[in-house]
Amino acid sequence: MSLLRKLAVALTLLGILTGPAYAQQTLVVGSGWQAFYWDDGLGPIDSPSSGFFLEAVNPVLLRITDAFYPGDAFSLFVNGVLRLSTPVVPGGSSIGDDPDEGYSNPGFSSGQLFLDPGSYKIDISLTALSPGFDNGRGYIRADLGDNGGSVAPEPVSMALLGTGLAGLAAARRRRRRDPELTA
Repeated sequence: MSLLRKLAVALTLLGILTGPAYAQQTLVVGSGWQAFYWDDGLGPIDSPSSGFFLEAVNPVLLRITDAFYPGDAFSLFVNGVLRLSTPVVPGGSSIGDDPDEGYSNPGFSSGQLFLDPGSYKIDISLTALSPGFDNGRGYIRADLGDNGGSVAPEPVSMALLGTGLAGLAAARRRRRRDPELTA
């Protein structure tokens, strides 16, 4: 086998072994609204069929909205865990293909959640449909954001801090009772 042919086989195998198991769309932070579609009624979206991938190096605000006709609602799964369900919003009139209007209009289903830096697989499923439609389009976007510093400290850290403060208080009381300990 020639060197060129061996190289071609090796590169092909490398591509097969290191390539993704399925195609998914990358959700780019700060790139605006990205569309997703469904044609078969309730359940997982049809396009992109394998959901979205998000690589966040900073905290991210993830937003999702309905467009065109009101009535669609979504469940958003992050790394396989349900993280957001948008409300079913009855009534309203068509707004056309305008995700900004859909997101700000209370007559359309939308929602948001914050994600810390990390790698995320995002899947979307339809939980309600606009009356008379089995197909449609929604939008998702990722923007830089934070949750306002509302991250609660983990319980173990708080327990360690409390134990340390209690130990300092006990040592201080002991020194007050026995002045020879301070010498």
